[in-house]
Amino acid sequence: MAERHLLPRFRVLAVAALCEPTQWVGYLPLYAAVAGGLGAVALAAGGGHFGMAALAAAACYALIAAGAIGLGALWAAQWLLRLPAAAAVGLVALVALPDWWQRARLDSPQHWWAFAALAGVAWGYLVIEGRNHGLSASACLRRSTGVAAMGLAHGLLVSLIGLVAVAPAFAEEDAARPLSALWAGATGDPWAVLLLSSAWCLAIGVFSQILWDDRPITAPLRHL
Repeated sequence: MAERHLLPRFRVLAVAALCEPTQWVGYLPLYAAVAGGLGAVALAAGGGHFGMAALAAAACYALIAAGAIGLGALWAAQWLLRLPAAAAVGLVALVALPDWWQRARLDSPQHWWAFAALAGVAWGYLVIEGRNHGLSASACLRRSTGVAAMGLAHGLLVSLIGLVAVAPAFAEEDAARPLSALWAGATGDPWAVLLLSSAWCLAIGVFSQILWDDRPITAPLRHL
């Protein structure tokens, strides 16, 4: 029911509710742990400690993976893991673009337009998909916005892990130092970089649906 009826119609909370009746003692501590991990991401990034934020983001995914191992498919399905999987692939292409992180600024209208365009087309795609699955207008707008918000959060977590912990080790030598210095607060605008990369990852995640066996981006992370 979850895979064929609930998830294609973006009923993520209903999928989460299915986890609770028989195993709530096992599920609730993991929910609390993931919530604590997300809080650690926010606190560390808000304080400018982007390395710690990347570690906390990785810990969140480790907790989700632990829940999938111990609690099964329903636990994993509610986290929409196709979104971060596709976002990680999209981040590879983003890192390959030369020195864009040095030019990103929150006070630049151009970068806000880019963010709005990427997030807007992703959200619009989800709205159309929801309507094509028979949702009412209000339910479609509400659930599509929720899925887009989850995708943007995944984009932020993937960006932290990829851009802070991974990309500096693989970037060309003349670009690695500026990228590393960005997270140390020595140059650039790290929040503008994270904002743009999160929207990029959201758009890549949503539009990568066409590569996933013709199944919705909300489907569980598995092939048939």
